[in-house]
Amino acid sequence: MQYKLPAAKFSTSAFCLQCGAVMPRVSQERDVAVIAAGSLDTDPPLRSQRHIFTTYKASWFEITDSAQQFPEGPPSL
Repeated sequence: MQYKLPAAKFSTSAFCLQCGAVMPRVSQERDVAVIAAGSLDTDPPLRSQRHIFTTYKASWFEITDSAQQFPEGPPSL
């Protein structure tokens, strides 16, 4: 099941009607699939390509990789 607030521009929530688990969802507007990392059974071969909204990360969390960082969202393509 998917739910989207009428005022939301991009955000949609998808969840299982039986257990409430977060499900993968596809954004038609942005041509991307969103998959919650916690739903994966194995370590994915894909790594972070960039870190967005780093201004709001927890003060104790340290970004240790070399992926590009953006204090807010990434620049528009």
